[in-house]
Amino acid sequence: MRESVLFCDTESVIIIQNVDEHPKVRTGDYLGHLRDELEGFGSIPFIQEFVSGGTKNCAFSVSCPSTGKRTTKCMVNGITLNCENSKVVNFTTLSNMILKDTAPVHVHNPKKIKRKHGGVVSEHETKEFKVVFKKRRNMDFDSLPYGFD
Repeated sequence: MRESVLFCDTESVIIIQNVDEHPKVRTGDYLGHLRDELEGFGSIPFIQEFVSGGTKNCAFSVSCPSTGKRTTKCMVNGITLNCENSKVVNFTTLSNMILKDTAPVHVHNPKKIKRKHGGVVSEHETKEFKVVFKKRRNMDFDSLPYGFD
């Protein structure tokens, strides 16, 4: 699977695979199975564009020939992607950060629910969304983990 892997982290992998190929990974709802991120997009959906800004930070554009629809999905660890935050943190923003070297953006949650001092509180929270490749070697449009030959 080495050359077919576009992205992987501790709990997900995105691979290149032809529609008529036998699945390269097992998907399902049980321990040891991976989740199919394209499930629910229609019949035979495929990722048309993919961008990654580091570990647990990726977005992709999905096309579905059966419905003719094109949509995007963004997966970012540490930022709640509610309606307001999704206007700031999305496929377009991440793509521009990578391809056009645009500046980081900030998301604001006026009432983020947190555990604090043994209780639950609602506080204002601001987080920075940026591309991070600190643990990888950049090689043109590819990257490898340090120590990988």
